[in-house]
Amino acid sequence: MIETVKNTLLNTTIFGLFLLVGFVALFILRLIYLFVFTGKILLRRNNKTVEKSNIPISLLMTVRNEESKLKDNLPKILEIENSEFEIVVIDDFSHDSSLTVLGLLREKNKKLIVSSLSQETRFSNKLALNIALKAAKNEWAMVVPVSVSDFETDWLPTITGHLDKTQILINYSNIKNTGTVFNHLFRIESFLQQVKSNGFVLNGFPFVYSDENVAFKKEKYFEMGGFGQKINEPFANLELLINTFIKKKSTKICFKKESAIHKKELVNKTDYFELLKKSFRIEKHLFFSKRIVLFIEEFTHLLFLPAIILVIVFLTELWFIIGVLISLIIIAHLLIIKIILNRLCERKIFISSLVYGLVIPYFKFFYRWHFNQKSRKQKWRSKV
Repeated sequence: MIETVKNTLLNTTIFGLFLLVGFVALFILRLIYLFVFTGKILLRRNNKTVEKSNIPISLLMTVRNEESKLKDNLPKILEIENSEFEIVVIDDFSHDSSLTVLGLLREKNKKLIVSSLSQETRFSNKLALNIALKAAKNEWAMVVPVSVSDFETDWLPTITGHLDKTQILINYSNIKNTGTVFNHLFRIESFLQQVKSNGFVLNGFPFVYSDENVAFKKEKYFEMGGFGQKINEPFANLELLINTFIKKKSTKICFKKESAIHKKELVNKTDYFELLKKSFRIEKHLFFSKRIVLFIEEFTHLLFLPAIILVIVFLTELWFIIGVLISLIIIAHLLIIKIILNRLCERKIFISSLVYGLVIPYFKFFYRWHFNQKSRKQKWRSKV
C-alpha cells in the first residue's frame, strides 16, 4: 500500500498532487467533525439516571384552534407525578372551543394557568410566549407543544433532575412516525438538526434549532429585554433569544428517551420546507464565530463527495486506499448515528438518515440561496 502511494506520487501531475492533498485535507476535516462534534454526544455522562429533584418548572404552551389536541394531550401532562410544575397556556385568539376546554380543565386541576390574547395581531405567538413567561411563577421555564402525545413516565422528573448547576437543559423532540414521505423527511431533518446543534454546543459554539423541550431560566429572557427587534422574525421564536444567552459551561444536554417527547402532527410538504427555512433564519441570527464554523462544516461537506469522485477518476491507482478510507468513515458514521438513535428509541430513520445526510445538503445549498434571494426581494418591495 505504501509503495502504491509512493509510485502514484512520483508519476502523478501537479493537478493530481493538488487533488490528492485536497482530498486528504477534506477527509481529515470530515473525520474531525464526525468524532469531535457528532461523536462527542456519545460521551456525555449526564445521560446517567439521576435522583429525582423537586426543582419546580413552568411549562409554556401557546394554542390556536387546538380543541381536539387539548382534550387528547393536556390531561396526560397534568397527571404527571413526582414533579413540581405548572402549565401556563395562552390561547392565541382561537375561533373554536379551545378556551372552553381549558376552562373545564382548569376547574379540575390548579396546576393549569390560562390566559389569552384578546385580538388578532401579527407575530401573536411571540406575544403569547411573552405573556406566558410573565405569568409563570417558577424560576425555570420550558416550551411544550400542544401536539405532544408521547413521553416516558419519568419525562418531567428526569428533566428537573438535571436542572441543578445549569441554566439551559437541551432535550430531544420530534414528531411521531406516520409513514408518509414528508413525515419521514421531517423526522430525519429534525433529528440531524438536533444532533448538529448538540455537537456545536459541546465544542463551544452553542445554539439550538428548536425551543421545544428546552428548559431555561426565565430571568434570562427578561435580562435580554424580551424579543425586542426580533419580534419581526417570522420563522423562529424563543430560539432567537436562547441562542443569544446560551453558553457551553452553563448548558447541559440530556439526549435520551427518558427526557424526549414526540408530537402527533400531520406533516406535509409545506411543513418540511418551513422547517428548512426556520433553520436558515436561525443560523443567520447567530454570532459571527458560530456562522463561520457552520460555513466551514457545510462547505467541506459539499466538497467531500466531488473530491472522492475526482480522486477515483484521475488517481485510479489509489482506488483501493480511497475505498478503505471512505468505508471507515461511513462505518464510523453509521455506528455513531445508530447508538444515538438507540438512546432516543428513535426508529426507522437509520439508513435513510445516512443517505439523506449525503444528498440533501446539496439541495439545501441551492434552496437556501433561493430563499435568501426571495427574502431580499420581499424586503426591498416592502421598503418601496
